[in-house]
Amino acid sequence: MPAMPRRSAQPDAATRSLPRGAPLIGPLTPQLFRPDVQRPLRGKLHHLNADTQVVPHHHAWGQVALSTTGVVRLTVDRGTYIVPPSRALWVPPGVEHAVTVVEDAELLTLYLHQPRGRCGPGVARSDEAEWRQCRVLEVSALLRALALELDMRPDGSRPAPDAAGLRWHAPQRSFNSTADNRFGLRMAPREFA
Repeated sequence: MPAMPRRSAQPDAATRSLPRGAPLIGPLTPQLFRPDVQRPLRGKLHHLNADTQVVPHHHAWGQVALSTTGVVRLTVDRGTYIVPPSRALWVPPGVEHAVTVVEDAELLTLYLHQPRGRCGPGVARSDEAEWRQCRVLEVSALLRALALELDMRPDGSRPAPDAAGLRWHAPQRSFNSTADNRFGLRMAPREFA
């Protein structure tokens, strides 16, 4: 993968609104959840208390950050994003970001393997440009439920039994940034005897 520019978050801007003495913590052990070809999608879940600040950091892989409960704020060089449970933020490889917990939150982080020279969750090369910057994504109940079912054990722990042999890849449409889709058929009313 070509070297991704390391873009600097604004830690001063990220920490300015925090109360004095707000907890400042490191990047929550991302090295223990490194995605690769064998495990292209990794997940981890952390409970974080309000006002916790995760220091600016970056990864060599793509990341989707979502909060299953509570609200978090992610700050990057080009802006600040508020992430409630109905949304997520795509953070491309190499983009430095800081996290501030606005209210107690269960922060679910998905790490996505990025093949050499590629960027985005399994998108066509022609669609990669829009994935080389942060993007807000809609989180459906189905996507949240699937993400919570991922094996969230760190590297070095015993492998999870995989009864169905199912590996879940994150196709582009799983991270749908449009409104919900309605499925259904109009049917004539039916009388039951």
